[in-house]
Amino acid sequence: MVGIGDIVKSEPVFPDSESVKSESLVGKELSIKAMSEREGDKGQFLIVLATVEGKEISFSCGGVAVVGKLRQVKDHFKLEADDSGVFTFPETVEVTFVERKSQGGRNYYDLE
Repeated sequence: MVGIGDIVKSEPVFPDSESVKSESLVGKELSIKAMSEREGDKGQFLIVLATVEGKEISFSCGGVAVVGKLRQVKDHFKLEADDSGVFTFPETVEVTFVERKSQGGRNYYDLE
């Protein structure tokens, strides 16, 4: 018998970074270096490489606001993905990771 993990290898997108949860970034300043677009069960999401408090981290985020803004950055720089699907920014993008409340009362993440 063969398990799916024996056939389909899941390599981390940014193996040299510490993977953190998005909620741990609220209120922090990030220097975003790169991103990778992925398809998940709930639609498209990003895996983002950034520096926060001097440490290189990666996190995933599927929120419309964050995904939309980082796609605008990608389009601004006219970036093409490398062979592994990573878009590397030519310079870091400085943002603050924030949590907002929609008019309907739902919390979501955004970048300032």
